[in-house]
Amino acid sequence: MPYIKDYGGKDDARPLADVVETSPQMLLECLKAFYGLVTGTEGSLPEFEQLQVPRLRSDACYGLARALAETYELIYKAVMDPKNSYPDPRSLVKHSPEQIRTILEI
Repeated sequence: MPYIKDYGGKDDARPLADVVETSPQMLLECLKAFYGLVTGTEGSLPEFEQLQVPRLRSDACYGLARALAETYELIYKAVMDPKNSYPDPRSLVKHSPEQIRTILEI
């Protein structure tokens, strides 16, 4: 994530699709795992059950969901940006950031 976050300011840099860490195949694998966690098909997100105070537990769950949604939006924008040269970006980011927020209930 720091790589994608810092990458935006480099005008003369090669497209993210050409970088090993952010190649289409690498992102496909990572996003597949992400979608599995978010939708519950590949495990589940932590519910912070050990936190005894309901407000703290709720805040922790919301904070995690918000961080995931913000990170997904960053990835989504990078993949959809034509300068990053992802072939068929819709095959990588199958959901809009709004859909992810809805799934995460935020």
